[in-house]
Amino acid sequence: MRLSLGRKKFNNNPKTGLEFMFENEILERSPFAVAQFFHNEKLGLSKAAIGAYLGEISKDFNMQVLDEFLKLHDFDGLEFLPALRQFLLSFQLPGESQKIDRILASFGQQYVLQNPTVFRTSHEAYVMAYAAILLNTTLHNCNAKNQTNALADEKTFVRTMLEFDKDTNLSEDIIKKVFHGIKSKPLQVVEEAPELSILSGWLWKLGGHMKSWQRRWFVLTEDKLLYYTAPERTQRKGIIALENVSVRRTSDRSRDYCFELFSRRDSGIDTRKSDREGVVSVGYHTTYRMAAGSAEEYEQWVSSLQLITDRFGYRRGASVPCFPNRQNSSALLPPSSSPTPPPPPPCLPSSVLPTMTNGVIHSSSSSSSTRSNGDNGPSQQQPDCRPMFK
Repeated sequence: MRLSLGRKKFNNNPKTGLEFMFENEILERSPFAVAQFFHNEKLGLSKAAIGAYLGEISKDFNMQVLDEFLKLHDFDGLEFLPALRQFLLSFQLPGESQKIDRILASFGQQYVLQNPTVFRTSHEAYVMAYAAILLNTTLHNCNAKNQTNALADEKTFVRTMLEFDKDTNLSEDIIKKVFHGIKSKPLQVVEEAPELSILSGWLWKLGGHMKSWQRRWFVLTEDKLLYYTAPERTQRKGIIALENVSVRRTSDRSRDYCFELFSRRDSGIDTRKSDREGVVSVGYHTTYRMAAGSAEEYEQWVSSLQLITDRFGYRRGASVPCFPNRQNSSALLPPSSSPTPPPPPPCLPSSVLPTMTNGVIHSSSSSSSTRSNGDNGPSQQQPDCRPMFK
C-alpha cells in the first residue's frame, strides 16, 4: 500500500515521491536503489517523471542515479542504433538542450564501456547519439524539414560527421548505418500525456464492429481517459473526454467486474480514435463498457472515475475545453506507422547551444513575429529562424 502511494507521489512530483519513500524506509537513499526502482518498477511509474528526475543536471545525486540507471541497461553486443532505441524507450527525454546533452553523454560512456570496439572514445558515441536525434527530427518532423533539410541528404550528413571536430573520428560505415536506419524507421520514444496520471492499468474494453473484448492499457488524467496497446504508451489508440460523462456499475455475462461510462447529454461521449493506419477519427458513443481484472482494481477504477466525472458535474455550465477544434483533431494522436520522435535537440554539441522550438533552431536574441493558429485558435509567437547547416 505504501509503495503504491509512493509511486503515485513520484508520478505527481518525483522529488516529493522519492523523499516520501526514503522517510518511510520503502527505498534506500542511494543512487543505485533509486536507479533500480526506476528500472524494476517502470510499468507503474510515469516515464515523464523519470525523465524529469534524470534531467536535473545541476544535482549530483540525480546524476549519480542517471549513471546507475544506465548501468542497468544491457547494451553488450548491441549495435549502436538499437542500443539508442532501447535507451530512449526507458524514459521520456526532457526537452531542454542541456539536459539532452548530459543524458546522451552518459549514454555514450556506458555504451562504450559495454562495447569498447565500436567507438574509440565515449565522446564519439555521444556525438553520434546527438546527431542521430537531430537527423531523426530532420527526416520525420515536418516542422524542421525546411530548416535543417541539408541533413536529409546522405552525403551531407556523412561529410558533416566525418569532419565534425579534431576529437571525433567516426567510421563512415557506422554513420551510414545510422542514417539509413533512422530514415527507414524513426526513433520511437515514449509518448506520454502531459497531464498528471491519476490512475493507470490494464482494462478490458468492449468495442469494434464485432463487439469483442480488447485488452488495453488505460491512463486516467484530470479530464480524459486515454488508452494504449501497451504500458510503454508508444501507440495511443484513443481518448475519451470525461466532461458530461458519468460512470455506473453494470453486469455482463461474458466478464466480471464490469462498469460503463455513459453520456449525460444527447450528443454522446466525445472521443478520438486512431486506426491501424494512424488515421484519426472523431467518435460519439452513448456508452463505453469496460471490465477490470479483479475486485480491487474494479473498485479503484470506479471510485476514481466517479471523482473525476462528479467534479465535472458540479461544474456543469463551466467552459472546460477537452479537445482542440475538429480541424486540428489529427494532432491529438500520432500515426501508429510513424511513432513520435524524441524532443528535438538544438544542434550538434558545441560550446554555445542555440535554442530549438518544434524542431526549428533559432538564437536567443531572435526577434519574434506573431501568426494565427487557425480558426478560433490562439495566436502564438513565431521566432525568426536560421538553418543548422548552410
